[in-house]
Amino acid sequence: YTRAFEGVSELLAAIKELGLKTAIVTNKYDAAARNLKDIFFRSVDAIVGARDGIRPKPAPDGVETALAALGVDRADAVYVGDGETDMKTAKNCSMPAVAVTWGFRPREVLEAFEPEFIIDKPGELLPALRAAGLIA
Repeated sequence: YTRAFEGVSELLAAIKELGLKTAIVTNKYDAAARNLKDIFFRSVDAIVGARDGIRPKPAPDGVETALAALGVDRADAVYVGDGETDMKTAKNCSMPAVAVTWGFRPREVLEAFEPEFIIDKPGELLPALRAAGLIA
């Protein structure tokens, strides 16, 4: 029953059109995560799942591995997530956090972590980042 949330595929396509890079960092087993990427998220540039040598989120290891694979500095990145572990990961990586309400936790839980942004639909991500001057 696995599927991408409504609007996520379109968001990823829009990100790709802008020439921005994307990565998925997950605590799911690495081989399973790569399989899901191949099925649902082909346009994503890098994926880092649970594997030896990478501590699970909220440790920064997976994000650091993804950034290195992308050739991107953390100062030029944002972290998008749907739960407490994601908000803690963003903080541990010193990255702006974008909390999304369509996933694992409701807005009230996410607000407690004081993310830079909270969005309710995938289509709100790029406008929020533009308004903040994080992308052109």
